[in-house]
Formats: sequence, structure tokens, C-alpha cells
Amino acid sequence: MPELGTATHHLTIPDSLEKTYVVFDCLLKAETAKAGHAIQCPECSVVPSNYPHNTSFEQWAAFKIETYCEAPQQVANETLEVLGKEAPWREVTDLWSWDGKEATVHYFLSGVPTGLGPWFCFQAFCEADVVDTYRPIFREIWQSLTWNGEMPADPEGPATDMLATLPGGDEEPSVELELPPFAPPAQGPGIARFDDREVSLSLDHCAAVIPEAFHELSLNLRLKPEEARAFHEDVVSEFASEDSFGFRFTFSGIHEDGVPTGEFSFEEGKSKDSRARFWLDGWEYSFEFTGKLVLRDGWFGVLGFLEKPYDDHHRFRIEAYLKMDLASLDWSHYRFLSLQETNGAAPEQVRFLQVSEPGPLPDQLFSFKNLRELSLHPSYPHGRSEEQQAPTELDPRIGELSELAVFSLSNRAVAELPPSIGKLLKLQRVSVVGADLEATPTELWQLPALESLCLSHNKLASIPDDIQLPSLRYLALEKNSLSTLPTSLLKAPNLKRLLLEDNPWNSLDQGFLDIEDLRLEQADRMRLFDYSYPGANGSGVVEWDDSVFKLTADVELQKEFEKKVLSCGHGKYLTPLMACARKSVKFTLAEEDDYSQLGRTRFGGMPDLPESLDYPFYDSDGSPCAYEFVAQLNCQELAPFQDYLPRSGILYFFIDHQESFGPKVLYFDGPSSALISGSKFDPEQYPLFDEYTDRTEPHRVNIEKSWSLPSDYAGYCNGYYFPKEAQIFLEHDDLLHDMTEELVDSESHRRHEINGHVFTQHEGPELQAAMAKRGQPEEWITLLKVASIGGFCWWDAGDLFYVIHKSDLKKGDFSNVYCGMESS
Repeated sequence: MPELGTATHHLTIPDSLEKTYVVFDCLLKAETAKAGHAIQCPECSVVPSNYPHNTSFEQWAAFKIETYCEAPQQVANETLEVLGKEAPWREVTDLWSWDGKEATVHYFLSGVPTGLGPWFCFQAFCEADVVDTYRPIFREIWQSLTWNGEMPADPEGPATDMLATLPGGDEEPSVELELPPFAPPAQGPGIARFDDREVSLSLDHCAAVIPEAFHELSLNLRLKPEEARAFHEDVVSEFASEDSFGFRFTFSGIHEDGVPTGEFSFEEGKSKDSRARFWLDGWEYSFEFTGKLVLRDGWFGVLGFLEKPYDDHHRFRIEAYLKMDLASLDWSHYRFLSLQETNGAAPEQVRFLQVSEPGPLPDQLFSFKNLRELSLHPSYPHGRSEEQQAPTELDPRIGELSELAVFSLSNRAVAELPPSIGKLLKLQRVSVVGADLEATPTELWQLPALESLCLSHNKLASIPDDIQLPSLRYLALEKNSLSTLPTSLLKAPNLKRLLLEDNPWNSLDQGFLDIEDLRLEQADRMRLFDYSYPGANGSGVVEWDDSVFKLTADVELQKEFEKKVLSCGHGKYLTPLMACARKSVKFTLAEEDDYSQLGRTRFGGMPDLPESLDYPFYDSDGSPCAYEFVAQLNCQELAPFQDYLPRSGILYFFIDHQESFGPKVLYFDGPSSALISGSKFDPEQYPLFDEYTDRTEPHRVNIEKSWSLPSDYAGYCNGYYFPKEAQIFLEHDDLLHDMTEELVDSESHRRHEINGHVFTQHEGPELQAAMAKRGQPEEWITLLKVASIGGFCWWDAGDLFYVIHKSDLKKGDFSNVYCGMESS
């Protein structure tokens, strides 16, 4: 029989529990890998515990039973001899259910004190029909426990995680770490010590600067990685080099008469003070810092401990100092977070300023003639102070700040902006949010350099008619009282993004629909605009038969579905389920494709293209990039499974890259003899947008017809999923979700699919397509969903989807397909 052990304890494991492993260096687990169990295979575990001495076994056992069992029944209460001591032995039974299955489970609990405070915990379970087999096995394992007299300093694992919630148990006292005092060396550029052992600074890579791009004090403190590795081999990552091993910091709110000054505390890598941020570079990834960072008298100090959580064996005292070159700090790049912080700074150095003080702007502010960015944000992020409740006038002297390029104001009541703002000819970005703004001067709408204007969350009922904004790219007007917009806004030649949600619109010119990124509720789009779909390339639409997309299109599949619904006890919901069910085509991955058969359905790899179709490329900033091949569908293979795709030919699916998901869908209807095998395409001749993107291996698939049900997760915006007969699913939360778990294969989301319902957290694929290309969402179908399987991984294991208008599909025109992606 094998033995399983750690540095503190060992167990002898019978051969019937063939899976054994150590977790967190202290938790020993054993289980069987044999199939045949309704819920879960038998399993047991032993872990050393650091529960307080006054936490009794009875309290621990009661907690475990309450946590894991719903209606437990105790069936045994006795003692065993373990480590020469009496160990209580408890057995309870409970009914477990999982994935539509049920089983009575026998739960075993025991514990033995060590006599030194800590003790060992045992827990195991098996299903009732094998309890006579596994009870003696579990006892044998528990009674085989040997212990060398030592305990981990802070053992991890499930038992330790529950310590704080044990009934009657005292909270584990926190360990106070004594920090060294701030005591920089009398001379020299700096010093670093690990547990009082000196480690050299890599001075060529140490620096304190204020980068122009970030407006904060940036500090690099670099150490010699080889010296740190010699001190302890587990400290340094194998990839660390002198310029990438040490610490990075950024600080704000630290200007004091030209000297960085402040003190910031960190606990396990985190600080409650957002003005300081801290990164470890080149260390073994699990280390965290507890201590303080000090800026004082031209010195920067790191004082504290580097440690791995729950691991006292990897805790190192760190003390490091760096002398800052104050003369090199360019405070004109720094963002001052208050007027008080500008004290001691030359007025010409103040170019970036945030003012949080309420009330009128002080005279001091207007002495900063080089001011480039001015932010008026209160210290009350979730509301206004009493001083900020009543609307105030914005000082017209703001027009004297001729260098101003960015002006922002939020949560500060301002009834209107002064016309003098029109003097700021260099102004590029303006944001006035949550200010109760009721009017804007015409001068604001005639600024020649203005690129971004945000006026959200105000009380605007109108904007001026005379708009001359040649540089405007972004305009946000959400949450106001606007009923219309002047058509002169459409003359802004560079306007790409327009946010209009949450306004009581009465009318909008049709031209606003042509703006590249128009944010407006779908209901308002349909009401205010002619939203009819113009057809691919404006070619118009033809009639189509909606019934072919529904589950009712297949009598045999419909009967199978009805039988499933009835067998699950959901017969009374059959009608609403049928109303929203689709007949889909699902693809299950088969073996890797060897390109031996031209033109068959394939996902990944390279396509079998005819000579008449060039491999598609697009221009990326002057460089040619190949589209990324996703799939080819052989329409003749798919013909028996659906009635809306072409009956012959091949559909090819591409995207430009995994940032924009620009689609390219090509169709070829010709003999397979005209095809060139995908194996003939040299990938190096077809460079992708991201050179590090791995091309997926080609896979064949098995094809089957199935049914698909929608998710009610985002039903509030995807009402088109639920026709009148299915409205009940929107009225009762989780009703459809609970049924879907029984009616739909749990692995269906991990398959490629045609005409399926794709889960999204917000707008569904068809609604996204309608919003981007017009028409009603019901007029679009998901032409293909590609899951993150078979080498594909769309961001965080999401789904890629191609959506087509039913009229274009009827015409066989694939030139206006929409493509999107859903990921967590």
C-alpha cells in the first residue's frame, strides 16, 4: 500500500483509493477514480489545523455538517484510537442532488488533538450503497496517521479557511510586524537590505522622474537579482534582469515646496490611499509587500516585509533607500491635486491642476498662465457637499487661461458656462457632468480645436443652432432633457461617436443614424427614424419564410422536444417554449483534418479556396494583413439539416483580427475540382494583424440537428427572443433558466452552431446587428457561432458570432454580415 505524506505527517493509503495528492503542502487527499457513482466518487482528506484550542471538535463537526448537508441524520457516534489518543468519530447521512441525479451520501468526521494546541481533522464521504466497503477503508487510513511532532506555521486548506466562522472559536490574532524606522544612510545614493543582509542597488536603473504622459512621480528602485537569488533562490523569477528586478511606484499628492513628501502604508500589496501604487517586478509571482513607503527630505524609503500569504517560511524583511535627484524633477509635468499643494511651486510650473475645494474659484488659480488642464472635482465622489448644492457661476476669468486644453467639472452645480469660454482657442476636451447645467453658450459650440465634449447628467433642454466644430469627434449628451438636436450638428465633419441615451426625444434628423457610433435606445431608434433595412449594398429586400428557422420546421425534432419537455414535468410550459425554440445545426469536434478531402466542412487551419477567389487581405496602416480564417461550411453536407442555406457550394468565414472582429464571408458555388487545398497555403505568406496569434489546427466536425432555447439573463433588452406566447419567461425570474438546464445539453455552449441562441450579457447578436445595420432584430439570424474550442479562444473563452439579415440570406448575398463576440 502506498504512503502519502508531507513534512509533518503521513498516511498509508489502500490500493482501492488510487488517486492521492498533497494540497497546499499540508492537506492529504485520497479518492477513487473508478466510475459508477451517481454523484461523486468516495474521497477522504486529513489536514493539520491551527484552530484555537477552545474550538471543540463538536463545534467544528457541527459547522461542517451545517455547511455540507441540508437534512443530515446522525447514524454513528463513537471513538477511535488515533495517535494514541481518543478521536471522536461521527457519521451522518444526507440526500445529495446534482445535475438531475440523487444519492444518499454517508459523511464521516473525526479529529484528534496533538496536545500542543493544533490538532488534525479528518473528513470523508461515500454514497450509501458502498458505505460497508469504504467505512473500514476510511478508518484504516485515519488510524494510520503518523506525526513527527511539528506543525506548519500557518497551514492552508479548507479547514483553515473556515477558522473565522467556526462557532465559539476565537479569532486568530493578527501578527504585528515591527517595521524598521525611517533612517536613510548619512551619505551615498542608497542602500538595500534583506533581513539585514545588504543587496546592491542597480543604480543605472534607479530613478525618480515625473513623466509628461502620466503627471505623477514615478520611482524605480532596482536591485541586483543575482545577489537576491543567492540570498534565497525562491525570491527571484527566472526571467528577472537588472532592469526588471525590484520595485515600481507612482505617487500623487506629494508636492511640498518642491520636495516629494508623504508616507503610505501597504498591507499584503494593497493600500487604502489611492495616491500611491506599487508593483513588484521580477519577483516570484506570489510575493506581496506589507509595510510603508516614505518620501522625506529628498529620500525615498521602502520599509517592511515581503512575504507569501499564509507562509511564514517565505517572509523577508526589506529596508531600502534611494536618494532622489530633486533638481531633475520637472514639476511642470505633475498634476497638483489641490490648490494647497501648489504652495511653493512657481506659477509657471503649474500646468495640470485638480481643484476639490467648493465655492468660487480663488484668485490664485488665475495666476497659473501656463495651465493646460483644469479639473474641478469635489472631494465627495458620491454626492455634493452643502456648499456645492446651490448653483454657482463659473468665473468668466476662465477665458484668460489661454493655454487651457482640457477642462472638466463634475458634481459641482453650475447653471451655465460663461461665454468667455469661447476665447480658449486651444481647448480640446471639455467635460461638464452632473452639474445641473441648464444652458450652454453658443461660443462653446464654435471652438476650433474641440475634439471631445461631454455634457452628460445635466438639465439641458436644448443646444444652440449655430454649431461650427470642425475637430469634434466625440459628443456625449446622455441623461438630459433634450427633445431634438439641430441639424447643424451633422455638419461636424469628424463626428464619429454620439451618445444620446436617456433623453425625451421628440424628433431627430435621419442623418444622425449615419453616425458611426450612435448610442440611442433601440426603441427610440425605431420610433424616430426610418429604420427599415436597405438590403446589402442598398439593393433592397426580398420576402423570406420565417418558419424555416423555428423548431416547428422539423416535425420529427419537434416531437422529440415535446417528449423531453413532458418527461421533465414542464408540460404546462410547452407552448411558450415552442414559441421561442429554434431549430439549430450543431457541430461537434471530430479528429484533426488532414486536408485529404477538398471542400468539406472545416474549422480552423486554412481554407480550400478556388483559383477564382484570392485569399482576402486588408490594409492595416499601410501594411497588408491577411484575414484570419475561421471556418468553411460545405452547404451540400449541411443541406439535410436545414432549409435556408444554399443547397450547394462552400461558405468561407474570416475575421480581420481579434480586436475589431471585422467579418469577411465568401461564397463559392462550383466543383470541388476547382479548389486548392488549404495545405498548399504557406501561413508565412499570409501575415496576420497580430504576429503572435497562433493559427488554429484544422478540425473536422460531426453535424447534427438540435433545438436551441434563449437565455432570459438579458431578457430586459432582448424581448425579441420572447414572442407573445413566451412573455411568461420575462415575468418570472429564472423560470426559463431552470428548465433550460434540463432541456438543453449542458455542453451545448461548447459547440459551434448555426441558427442558435447565443448567450450574451446584454444585447443579443441579432439586436447588435440591427443596431449596427438597421432593420428589426427579428429579421436577423445567427449564421454561425464559433465557440472557444478546438484551438479557438475568443478573449476569455467567449463566443464569436456571424449574423445575417434573412433577406440577404434568401438572396445568397453575404456581403453585409455582422460579426461580434461575447466574453466574460
